[in-house]
Amino acid sequence: MLSGVFGLHQVVDSGSLSFVIIDGSTVQEPGATETTYRLHIAIDLISLTLRQVEVSTDKIGESLTIMCWNRAMSC
Repeated sequence: MLSGVFGLHQVVDSGSLSFVIIDGSTVQEPGATETTYRLHIAIDLISLTLRQVEVSTDKIGESLTIMCWNRAMSC
């Protein structure tokens, strides 16, 4: 989608371009009054694919160290 807007088809098709955003959200179990879990998601905006999803306890804060920072975004 973004590749078409900016004319980046060749770069995207070669696999040499990623634009990844990271989000950390809180999740509450039904009836809970506080955060139960944290959901950490990495999304590639060029290909609109999920790169990584992590679920942690409420004790783990938002941090970029949770994500794997290699080309494949895998640990």
